[in-house]
Amino acid sequence: MTLDSTFDDLGIGSLELAELLLRVQGKYGVALPSDLLASAETPRDLVVAVDRGHPVLAPERGVMVSLPTTEPGGLAPEAASTLNDVLDWHVGATPERMHIRLLDDSGGGTDLTYATLHREAAAVAAGLIAHDVMPGETVAIMLPTCRAYFTTFAGVVLAGAVPVPVYPPARPSQLADHLRRTTGILTNAGATLLVTVPEAVTLGHLLRANVESLRHVVVPETLMGTSEDASPSLPALPRPRSDDLALVQYTSGSTGQPKGVALAHRNLLANIRAMAKPPGLRERIRSSAGCRCTTTWV
Repeated sequence: MTLDSTFDDLGIGSLELAELLLRVQGKYGVALPSDLLASAETPRDLVVAVDRGHPVLAPERGVMVSLPTTEPGGLAPEAASTLNDVLDWHVGATPERMHIRLLDDSGGGTDLTYATLHREAAAVAAGLIAHDVMPGETVAIMLPTCRAYFTTFAGVVLAGAVPVPVYPPARPSQLADHLRRTTGILTNAGATLLVTVPEAVTLGHLLRANVESLRHVVVPETLMGTSEDASPSLPALPRPRSDDLALVQYTSGSTGQPKGVALAHRNLLANIRAMAKPPGLRERIRSSAGCRCTTTWV
């Protein structure tokens, strides 16, 4: 074993590495960057990160985040039958309400309101339509957790297509191998377009030789175009039905070939509404929605 031995060769997987990072932070009293779990490949990477890390005060156990005060959530889009209806309702009723806050390492971050989400997602939808993506077709999304992931996901839904989230590679050096293993998912899903990070575009084009349905490999910025406000030229967006597919979620494939779970709009809305209610009311919600199960992923 040397400082340049890879964690793979040392038998250290993602869970073991996460535990190691926590112990290193506690031992040396430094805050390590949040992306180190994905980028570190050797013990030397940890040594460099510790050397560059900033000290953490002994009592500190994390970063306190102050979220903005929002209006009470008394109203809800109860009549909505699709995810599209839900987003449209929020844009009309609570456009400036925060939908999500994306945090950085310091505890700061950027807010994404419903109005902004809809505007950027509509631009993505227009880009998908310009790339000849038709309603009901599947679009694979291989992006890390970031603003572009959420706007791309919503954009696929607004275009009437079906998002297929695919895990990005844990480490940059695994990109080529990860894309090869992703071939099975893209083929099974019949993905017509892959949205991914710039580093994966070239290799993504190689997938087209093995995935017959795949026509385009693009980055989110390509779909959104160069204009921040593309709304004047937006095409008419399709309106899906409650029984139309809204998401295909694949298992990790840790015990075999990844398997896809197909969920309609009504399935997802039943899940969302069940999670928003006290446990005693959830069975009634699922029964009224025609869905007697709540789908979750660990």
